[in-house]
Amino acid sequence: MDAVVSDHVVREEARALAEQRARPPSWLNESARAWVPPRSAAAERPPSAPGLTVHRAPVEHLLAMKLVALRPQDAPDVVALAERLELGEDPASYQQLLRRVYRDDDVLQILLGVPFDDVADEALRRGETAVRLLLQERQRVTR
Repeated sequence: MDAVVSDHVVREEARALAEQRARPPSWLNESARAWVPPRSAAAERPPSAPGLTVHRAPVEHLLAMKLVALRPQDAPDVVALAERLELGEDPASYQQLLRRVYRDDDVLQILLGVPFDDVADEALRRGETAVRLLLQERQRVTR
């Protein structure tokens, strides 16, 4: 499970759970932290009560992270998330989503691995790929 953990106690409890339930120690995976967009306003608010507070990533954030990584194994998730968000077949919708979620082209430049002047074009290419995956899935389903 991918997670952003802000307290060492959570890591310690995750290790203890892994031991108790014979799970791999890495079941709580923090390696995705670099791709996680800025936190939502709800996640920035201090907890209202003692205890563990868990925030689920918004669907928009999940799709943005999948578009940034764009690994072959992410294709089904890209399609499902795009359909859930009803982004349609316009690559610009995906480009806008990336720029809105990450809020800063400097961050996108690093994540997309392109020169700063190419961020918008690369984000659009990611949108074109998402649309292609969506259309391929629709075609596969109608056969």
